[in-house]
Amino acid sequence: MKRKSNRRRKEEEKRERKKKDNSQQKMEKEQE
Repeated sequence: MKRKSNRRRKEEEKRERKKKDNSQQKMEKEQE
């Protein structure tokens, strides 16, 4: 059970990181 939630948390973290990367790339593009 714990392992499952842990895995889920990792997936969510990955998604959040992706979102951050996307927003960062957008900002960099706007700066250009």
